[in-house]
Amino acid sequence: MRKVIAVNSRALEKEGRKRILLINDDVGLGELLQSILQGRSYEVTMAHTGADAMKAILSGGYDVIVYDGANRIPVESFHFALERTKKNLCQCLVLITPSESDSTSTQLSCPGGIRKVYKPVISSDLMAAVGAVVNEAGKPDTSQLGRMGCGNG
Repeated sequence: MRKVIAVNSRALEKEGRKRILLINDDVGLGELLQSILQGRSYEVTMAHTGADAMKAILSGGYDVIVYDGANRIPVESFHFALERTKKNLCQCLVLITPSESDSTSTQLSCPGGIRKVYKPVISSDLMAAVGAVVNEAGKPDTSQLGRMGCGNG
């Protein structure tokens, strides 16, 4: 069993590296996606089980959460953890989904929609979605919710 590795977020902030939580129960695909993201200088924490994902989300400090919706990690548990730690969770979420008709995005009930990447994952699509979250996070927020890092509460 793999464990979530804690990373010193202050050291990463000094380096200017963005932190990504990658939730995927498929170890092979997860490692491939991790490699792609690390190749672009992101710090990536992997979670392969629901328990690891919950622990990582609740620990906070992620700039982006990439969630493979077609896995065995229950959407309800994932959504609960996100809602508990971040009120405006949709702004930091990238959902990997098999198709437009997949029910995961509607189960997450995000007003305004979710950034999606469709399977088979094309690295340029993944990087565009992650980049959109990172760029959006750097803009001033004019909403009443305020801007918090993913998983920071």
